[in-house]
Amino acid sequence: MITLRKLVSLKGGTRIRKYIRLLRTFEEQIHGQEGPSPDQVYLRGLLGVIAEDGELAASLRNRAGLLSVNLWNDRSPDDREILRACNGLRHAIMGELNMEPGDWDLLEVPGQDGTGERLSLPIYLYLEDIRSPFNVGA
Repeated sequence: MITLRKLVSLKGGTRIRKYIRLLRTFEEQIHGQEGPSPDQVYLRGLLGVIAEDGELAASLRNRAGLLSVNLWNDRSPDDREILRACNGLRHAIMGELNMEPGDWDLLEVPGQDGTGERLSLPIYLYLEDIRSPFNVGA
C-alpha cells in the first residue's frame, strides 16, 4: 500500500481517487478473508488523512473523522464494522464526485469450487438486419 506521507503529497483528484481505491482494498481484504486481517493502524491513519483533506466536502471530512474516533472508541472493531465503515465512506466520496459504480466494482463471490469466477449463463443473441455491425454495442 502507498504510505500515508506519499498519499498526502498526491495531487487532489488523484489523491481522492486513491482514497476510494484504498477503502475498496480494505473491503476486499475483509470480504475475501484470504489474506491477513486489515491493518487497522493504517486504516485509522487513512481516515485521519481524509478528515484533514481540504479538497473534500466538510460532510465527508466530518464523517471520516467520526469514523476514526468511533470505530476505535476504547475497543478494537470487528471486521463487519470496518467493512460497513469503509463501504459507506467510499460510496459517500463517490457520490460527492458523481462517480457511478460499475459492474467491475462488485465484489466477486467465490464459486462452489473456491474460485472467484463469475457465473456464465448460456445465452445467445441473434440480431437481424444489422446495417452497421459497429453499432451493435450501442
